[in-house]
Amino acid sequence: MSDPNAEIPIHEQDRRSNEVIERRYTILTTMVGSHAWSMATPKSDRDMWNLQVAPLRLIKRDEANLESKMKRIPDDAHFHEASKVVKELIKGNLNFVEGVMSPKLEFATEEGHAIRRLVAENPTKGTYHSMKGMLEHNIHQHLKKGLFTPKEWGKILRAAKMGITLLETGRYEFKPVDLSGCSEKAVREALADLDVAYQNSTLPERADERPFRDWLEMVRDRYVEPLPV
Repeated sequence: MSDPNAEIPIHEQDRRSNEVIERRYTILTTMVGSHAWSMATPKSDRDMWNLQVAPLRLIKRDEANLESKMKRIPDDAHFHEASKVVKELIKGNLNFVEGVMSPKLEFATEEGHAIRRLVAENPTKGTYHSMKGMLEHNIHQHLKKGLFTPKEWGKILRAAKMGITLLETGRYEFKPVDLSGCSEKAVREALADLDVAYQNSTLPERADERPFRDWLEMVRDRYVEPLPV
């Protein structure tokens, strides 16, 4: 009899993860990371972000079908179920906002385009908290390890500038930054400007949940049966 507490081998975890991914419906695929910001080099990874819908019959059978999954071949691909995406978008989670709103759109169904419109039409100040926390964490970790280069500073600077534009105008802009001007000083100044933009912003603190919940209910109604494997 197998031990229910035994650690599951990596290859078995991958098999189970792939099985879940293959039975869910992908309704949106974007490219995130350096490609989204038009800062990719020939050596840059292709980081793919996927929004999936777990069919209703699978959810009733196993709540694990709502979890996020990952595949590394041929690209680093992240797969996020619609319930998780809606929850994180309402909170203003920067990673999910970037995934949905990336200008590098690879694929979208009618429902995928609809969630992009919802996010664009409902900007909030709440994204500031996710953004500021993530950027300060990255600064701390990289300084601690001594890993910072202009490229690393650039990743933080571009996100901070995106946040400033969002708070001031309500628009999501993925603009590249000049690496020659990326330094700790430039980042610290941008974070200070981000704080000011938050204090002065007239955006709501949190998104109205209703249109996001309505969207989720709509996709649940449309995707009931799982895809055949």
